[in-house]
Amino acid sequence: MVRYYSAENYSLEDWLNQASDDLRTAQDYINKDENYARKNVCIHSHQSIEKNLKAYLIANKVDIPDSHNLEKLQGMCEEIDGNFSKVNSLNLRNLTGLASDSRYPQFEHEKKIITAADAKKAYNSAVEINDFVLNRIKEIDKEPDKTGPEPDIDF
Repeated sequence: MVRYYSAENYSLEDWLNQASDDLRTAQDYINKDENYARKNVCIHSHQSIEKNLKAYLIANKVDIPDSHNLEKLQGMCEEIDGNFSKVNSLNLRNLTGLASDSRYPQFEHEKKIITAADAKKAYNSAVEINDFVLNRIKEIDKEPDKTGPEPDIDF
């Protein structure tokens, strides 16, 4: 069973700042041609995407799941805004797998080398999602308040 955290308890700005920090960390490693660096690009790109998607949920006052599954988070965002279907084309399942493969030791027969192409794809996806989410959050701010005063009705 997935645990959920109340969106009310979180600062949207804090989540966006943390997502931005993770993206900058991935950028710091992107041009290093060593396996540890490529792993860090994948880990921090995944973290940036996860935090951006959760920030969008918080911006919409939706409780956030205790989950690192990017497809699940993207699906929750898509339920709010159909434009998030575009995010699915970035192969979030692969990004979730790369991040997991990078973070944890594996059995010898399962070890996977993260290629420079894997790292760049992860980073580019994180940049694209970061920009997309920021633009969608700006659109929320432009929407009229739907919870305005109750109409004055006499019966």
